Amino acid sequence: MLEQWQTFQVEFGKYLRDPAQQPLPSGVIPRRAKVYEDLLFNNVCGFINSCFPVCKTLIEEDDWLTLSRGFFRDWRCHSPRFNDIPKEFLDYLISDMSLEIDYPWFIQLAHYEWVELAVDTFDESGSEKHIPDDKPAIHVTPSLHNLIYDWPVHQISHNFLPTEIQQTFLLVFRTPSHEVSFTQINAPTSALINLFEQGYIDSEDALSELAKKMNVPFNSAFKTFGFDIVKQLLDQGVLIDT
Repeated sequence: MLEQWQTFQVEFGKYLRDPAQQPLPSGVIPRRAKVYEDLLFNNVCGFINSCFPVCKTLIEEDDWLTLSRGFFRDWRCHSPRFNDIPKEFLDYLISDMSLEIDYPWFIQLAHYEWVELAVDTFDESGSEKHIPDDKPAIHVTPSLHNLIYDWPVHQISHNFLPTEIQQTFLLVFRTPSHEVSFTQINAPTSALINLFEQGYIDSEDALSELAKKMNVPFNSAFKTFGFDIVKQLLDQGVLIDT
């Protein structure tokens, strides 16, 4: 009996994933199966659609439905959490190079849209830095995503579809008031933040290393420039001084 039940579950699961190709198990009323089919697929689409609103509007409705159906049918999710469905959909887009998407920036745009959800739902428990009390330190806010894209994804819309690569540096993080903040920065600022992400806790040490990377003298002018950036990042909540 148990083996029959397990067989039924597998067959019914295959049908729900792909009702156009998989047979309905015997004994299941088609009308009732349709209820389950629509409920599951529409719930998954609800999470996808809400996370990727710009992506959804930039391609034909039938093409978006095909992407969603392909994900629902073919992708094996690694997490049972509803909030992880958009990340699984993003992984699906990244993994399947055969997907027919006309825009070269589409996957990067999808990643940028997903980051908002990732930051908004980020769990900061257990992310505290253990720094000795007698040693001042700077580190990045735990929810920070220091992003580098080949395209200006934050500007893409129906009115602007980029045709030329434009390296773009963006910060997405959660502020102390629990709001998701988006900030465009430049390459030196991104590189400086990356040094703090790598473990630099002293601003002067980080700026000295940045000067080396930029192949410029670590003089008073560079220090003034650098400390001003650090102060701005501290004021914004990108960096935290402990």
